[in-house]
Amino acid sequence: MSRIFSLDTKGVELICVCYLEIVSAAQVRYAVRRIHRMAPDVLVLVAMVGSGLEGEVVIPSNVVRGSLQATVDRVVAIANGATVPDKSSEPR
Repeated sequence: MSRIFSLDTKGVELICVCYLEIVSAAQVRYAVRRIHRMAPDVLVLVAMVGSGLEGEVVIPSNVVRGSLQATVDRVVAIANGATVPDKSSEPR
């Protein structure tokens, strides 16, 4: 994860963070918060492709749960101008 923070985010509008294993809500919030510090105007999409979160804790972010296809569909919808949640509700 640390290498992502050295990337140039100029012109980037969406970052998708994919989790393939069970993670805690705290781990997801931490990753989203760090990304927002690096790129405050970027929408962060969290894809829970594997088993998902430990427990059913709600995290304040744009989340897709289920399959990789559902994630791709959401990215395409965002690219086509679909309404997305207000970024101000995401952790910083």
